[in-house]
Amino acid sequence: MKTITKLLALLLVVFASCKNTNAQKPQEMTTMENKTQYNWTACVTNPHGFPVEVDKGYLANEKEPIASFVNTGKINQGWTNDGSGITGGNIIPTNFSLTWLGYADKKFWKAEGKLPSAMMLALFQKGYMHTEYKTRSKITYKNITFGLAPGGMVSVWLTGLDQRVEIATFQAVETFVNFNEFYTNPDRETQQQLFDYFFSRIPSETQAEIKAHGLPIGKWEKYRKSYKYRFVSQHYKPTVKEEFDRQIKYYNGEEEIFQEGELLLYKQRAIPYKAIFYYMDDGLSGGDVTFDDQEMMQVFETISKKHPNEPFDIIAKVGFEYRDMTFTVKCGEDSIPLEKVKIDNMFSGIKD
Repeated sequence: MKTITKLLALLLVVFASCKNTNAQKPQEMTTMENKTQYNWTACVTNPHGFPVEVDKGYLANEKEPIASFVNTGKINQGWTNDGSGITGGNIIPTNFSLTWLGYADKKFWKAEGKLPSAMMLALFQKGYMHTEYKTRSKITYKNITFGLAPGGMVSVWLTGLDQRVEIATFQAVETFVNFNEFYTNPDRETQQQLFDYFFSRIPSETQAEIKAHGLPIGKWEKYRKSYKYRFVSQHYKPTVKEEFDRQIKYYNGEEEIFQEGELLLYKQRAIPYKAIFYYMDDGLSGGDVTFDDQEMMQVFETISKKHPNEPFDIIAKVGFEYRDMTFTVKCGEDSIPLEKVKIDNMFSGIKD
């Protein structure tokens, strides 16, 4: 998100909320909510360090093909990124087929199935609020992103600027692809030689991890488990409150920006991956952090087992003069400090 004048944005929203919402609603917003067709790009991504390469595939509706997946070479983008835009359309697809090579798996995978087209249309129509260069407006999703994980797991998201929503998951099956059609190299004549060659193009640290512990199959499925929680921000100045454009990325690949009135709501969410907190304190201030996946899963499970069906808080405490942030998971009388949170950046007093 670009640096913005948060105070002005807040005042604009408060001012707008005092008016009749129908009177101030832009025409394009009404049009978006009534549309049934939206332009989108189909993207393919993967967990970083576990490259994939598309062979072929398609997106279709009930009557005809809409778009085709083609080979664009090695993809190694990261689970929370949209990766390579391969194809696109403007008709909501109802089903898909996708075949790819998993470099780490040394296998070809094929996934196909029905997409939740009614849910996708509803999300496109609903859209979400976004702030850009002091202007707050309603926009909608732009991509249908397919995440391909080791072991053949497929997650599908609708994605847009600072917003990602999981809409489906699938399990692929191992399939056969003629290597002479997929890749031609006279120096590598057997399928195994070619599998070994593609494996050698994986980052060295990932190769070492696989050789020591095997493929982390199931890891990204575990990331999908959700818990009912919220962040509670505590500032060293009691008069300073958190701004509502908090950004959170989750380990399951989802992402959201919190709107006014949402900051203190409990909601079912996956474990957080990255977060940016904003405060208006003599200019734009705050911090962005990265959470450790293993610590978060262990702490969340401990709290959930001891307090089943109870929501819990992550207390985010801003240190003096924005020198640091500390985090504690709290439920009832139980508190567990998070000790592996990485502080990526602390900032204060930024003015446009």
